[in-house]
Amino acid sequence: MSQQTCPRRPGKLSQHTQLSPSEVLRAVQHGVDRYCPPSMRQEREDLAQSAVLRLLELCERRTRTQPLTRGYLSCVAQSVLIDEIRRRSRRPELSIDDSDRVVACGRPDPESQVRAAQVRRNVKSCMQAISPQRRRAIELYLEGHSVPECARELGCSNKQAENWVYRGRRDLQQRLRRTQG
Repeated sequence: MSQQTCPRRPGKLSQHTQLSPSEVLRAVQHGVDRYCPPSMRQEREDLAQSAVLRLLELCERRTRTQPLTRGYLSCVAQSVLIDEIRRRSRRPELSIDDSDRVVACGRPDPESQVRAAQVRRNVKSCMQAISPQRRRAIELYLEGHSVPECARELGCSNKQAENWVYRGRRDLQQRLRRTQG
């Protein structure tokens, strides 16, 4: 029995392979379990869902023409894990437990609290002066989204999102310099 390839039109993942939905999910979960580092073990289900979403996107964009085998599903899971590890290394997250430790280690003095509040007001004011598209692109980018993720969220091309992020950051930087000097 030969396996189907991704069709030329979007649809459910089960239409793209001879594997049942439970077999697809099992193969993806196996790939996540196999490659998942200990620090990310609690997020295995989320990572498996991300891998299935990536498979759907590949089929919908018609970029996947080879059969969806168990080995390929495992490779997609590994790719999702690598992307998540890279994303975290670029923008490390601080858990609530860690933030409590940071505050307990050294309470900021009142003067630094006032300075931090002033900086927040300056940034907020400068952000309001930037065009809405650039402002939203910067917000997404600073939240840790990649440029392609920003493009999907903003409903534009990758190049347009890249331009909005670049020019928005430049505008923000120039405006902040003017407020300081």
